[in-house]
Amino acid sequence: METFSPPRRRSRKPKDLAFVTFYSFKGGVGRTLALLNVACILAGLGRRVLMIDFDLEAPGLTLFQDKQLETRRSQEQAGLVDLITDFLDDPWASPVGDGNAHTLFDQYVARLTVPEGVQNENLDGGYLDLIPAGCLSDEYQERIHGLSFNQMFEEGIGKPFFERLKRLIRDSDRYDYVFIDSRTGFSDEGSISTRFLGDYRVVLTGLNNQNVIGTASFLGRTEINDREKLALVASPVPMYYEDLRRERIKNAKEHIGREAGLDDVRFVTQIPFHPILALEEDPTVRDLHDTDLFEAYETLTRTVREWAGDLPEEQIQGALKRLLEGDENARSDIWQIAAEDVSLVLTRLRFATFGFVEKDIEKARQIFDLGISIAEGSSNLEEETQFLAWASSWYSSNGYPIEAKDGYEKLAEIAKKLGHKRGIGASHENLGTVLGWLGAVKHSIDHYNKAQKIWEELDAYSDIVDVNIKIGKLLIISKSKERAVEYLERAVEQSREMDLERKEVYGLSAIGIAYAMVGRHDDAKLQLEQAKKRVHELKSDRAQASFHTDAIEAYAVMEPSEALKQIEENWAFIKEHAHPFDRTRMRVLRAGLTSDTKEAAKDAKEAMEFYQEREVDSVWSREAEEIWERMQDTKKS
Repeated sequence: METFSPPRRRSRKPKDLAFVTFYSFKGGVGRTLALLNVACILAGLGRRVLMIDFDLEAPGLTLFQDKQLETRRSQEQAGLVDLITDFLDDPWASPVGDGNAHTLFDQYVARLTVPEGVQNENLDGGYLDLIPAGCLSDEYQERIHGLSFNQMFEEGIGKPFFERLKRLIRDSDRYDYVFIDSRTGFSDEGSISTRFLGDYRVVLTGLNNQNVIGTASFLGRTEINDREKLALVASPVPMYYEDLRRERIKNAKEHIGREAGLDDVRFVTQIPFHPILALEEDPTVRDLHDTDLFEAYETLTRTVREWAGDLPEEQIQGALKRLLEGDENARSDIWQIAAEDVSLVLTRLRFATFGFVEKDIEKARQIFDLGISIAEGSSNLEEETQFLAWASSWYSSNGYPIEAKDGYEKLAEIAKKLGHKRGIGASHENLGTVLGWLGAVKHSIDHYNKAQKIWEELDAYSDIVDVNIKIGKLLIISKSKERAVEYLERAVEQSREMDLERKEVYGLSAIGIAYAMVGRHDDAKLQLEQAKKRVHELKSDRAQASFHTDAIEAYAVMEPSEALKQIEENWAFIKEHAHPFDRTRMRVLRAGLTSDTKEAAKDAKEAMEFYQEREVDSVWSREAEEIWERMQDTKKS
């Protein structure tokens, strides 16, 4: 089995390059900080992010590079204003004019550092780039004032310029996300950012009247037709005034809906007030992972990822489908998604096995092997335990004891590490069950006894009854039939004392087999009649299937013709609801009881193949082989 060592590389690419404009009608609502945090979270997940500072009058992103790089980079690095003025001075020498992407990214883009606090150690390839507002030298203000966006658009230059810039970025295939920090209010820059550069809009607003009225007016002017391309964010929101907050949110929704003509107004998240919003320019919320503030940014990140078709839920579904179709490259994709969200991947892998029963065992094994290796390497014992328990239970329920045994042994080791007694007891009990199927009766009983000791220490009386029934049924097939009677009588008595109706039924039908084996046929029939009456009261298909197989086992000793009759009458129900080992045991019994040589050979062959596939050497597998060989000898003679 492979170990958890995913190559450090970027996760699967989003379906679409998302151009997202961050806008607020007024400053001071944490717009730039929201953009920074979402950008940093995505870069930490291996995504390639470009930020464009279009807030030319108050270039917060541009100044951020100074703080992050601890230099006066903002006074040296050319940016958007320089790109535009260079184009206006000599269009064909400009990268937007001549389409030279290398010049654009070499001269006007700064590479920033992805903060360590958001970096995923198993994902690489993400980076954070910035087109600053411009070189903040002494001439910066003069260059801004010399720009007239209104004139550019009147002369027919503005729209083609920004369309070409956007296409140049898109065609370069350098980025997964482009975030534009827009100027506030009703400005030319804000209009360009929202109308021409951004395909999607994140609009932040405070909940006071001035912010709400201005935001509603802006949204009305921009004529947003696709509600799914708009994310409204309330920010900053005091979190300790619940009644006032609810009232303000309600009023904001009503006003924005009315003025902007939006039918369904909803805020994707509420960014709580935090001193960082007022005092910091660095996205230091990366150090506040367990806070409401960081959760709000992550919620906003998820919305942006939905726009780009970049959700791991969609990625894992697609990768799983390709894996099961034989695409081995999909395995690497699943490793990468697990590096980002191991819990999600393991959950999806569990769901994927729901439809795989016997006919798809190879696909199930493929999924389980991958999932177990991912779980083992996650360094999270809880994740590992949950997936191992699911895989082991699946193998056990579908009749694959060797795979189940491997899983339960690992679960026992983890439970011991954690000092989890119930986990240790459950692992021993489950190991007893699968070893019993494999024919290792002595080892099986040893594990049951270890489980029994733990259940007694924990006063787990229901589990004690379970183990007594299981040991009793194992003793039936060994040479200790009188001891089997003792265990099963005790289990029935205990289940009655504790009103454990289902366990009483299991005990009654099992003791029917034991009595039949020791020659107490009348007592056996009495126990089976009681079990039959009780099992109908339970209305449980599983309990009923267990009763039928036990009753047939008992009658095979006492009245073979009755056993054969019961097999034929209940075969459809047994095939649908009984455990695979019980179904196969019924095939062996039917093969031994029927006088139809052809049918007996068919049943024996199918049972023999079942045991051989699972590498089972037991009383039942040997009986199937003997019947098969006898049928072959009969054919020859």
